[in-house]
Amino acid sequence: MSSNYLYFKKKGIILNVKNIKKIKSHAWVPTSYLFEKNKAIVFFAGRNSKNESDTWYFIFDLEKEKVIKISDKPVIKRGKLGSFDDSAAIPSHLIKIGNKYYMYYVGWTQGRKVPFFSNIGLAISNKIKGPYKKISDSPILGRSKYDQYFVATCFVKKEKNFFIMYYTSNLSWKKVKGVPQPKYLIKKSYSKDGINWITKNEKAIKFKNKSEIAITRPWIMKLNNKICMFYSVKKKFYEIKTSILKNDKWNRKDLFKFDGNDFEFDNESQEYCSLIKYKNNIYMFYNGNNYGKKGIGLAIAKINERKIQSNL
Repeated sequence: MSSNYLYFKKKGIILNVKNIKKIKSHAWVPTSYLFEKNKAIVFFAGRNSKNESDTWYFIFDLEKEKVIKISDKPVIKRGKLGSFDDSAAIPSHLIKIGNKYYMYYVGWTQGRKVPFFSNIGLAISNKIKGPYKKISDSPILGRSKYDQYFVATCFVKKEKNFFIMYYTSNLSWKKVKGVPQPKYLIKKSYSKDGINWITKNEKAIKFKNKSEIAITRPWIMKLNNKICMFYSVKKKFYEIKTSILKNDKWNRKDLFKFDGNDFEFDNESQEYCSLIKYKNNIYMFYNGNNYGKKGIGLAIAKINERKIQSNL
């Protein structure tokens, strides 16, 4: 193996939807957060029989590499009829501000000529396990002159005196074989309080070539003192890609590879990853084929074995 990459060893599905009675299908957009020493809480969207999603969570023991608890009810539910999240409340990023936990989530409502419209909402809790209370029935970031179609999954980064949000923005809808297909990438927004956001149509991660039709679900972490972003890029299927921040610009560079064979659940797509560091490991929670239809997978990289400085 080349020494220029961080290798993630696939562990297979760790949360299988068929084992969760209250969820009909899908466990998608895993959103992880390290807490209680050796445990991670991972929020995810679970669908009902009407294909509508609420936010649930599970607790994952990082030492034993197993799920030890699944929430018995949603911590963020779909909104009122006609609201921006009446069809789905999908977790995207959790940060702690003061003594409160801010959950940035994606709200969906169904469309007629296009399948859906999505916006970004915010729910806050005093406890990491929730329940989370929405600050409003309206989104904190939605359609505007810069984001005419929809906004979706985001990552919020705290700076000294302000916040930066990297978020998904759809540029257009186009029919492909009669089916509406969106084309989206990652943009950047700013806030002083994490609630009120200013957008400037600033594109952060752009398409590399014409074969790419979607870039989404940003997740940022530091590797070898460099700020790196993981995100999902779609051609025919999704792949997880990376960029490095240099001089306030993101430079696309492949920093990691999966080590090992594909499992049945992810033999076509790997997407929507979130990552946490614990001891000498980096844990990647991600979805596979069909947007997490079967569940959530795990891949682990050994930090003390990575030798990617030459690639950074």
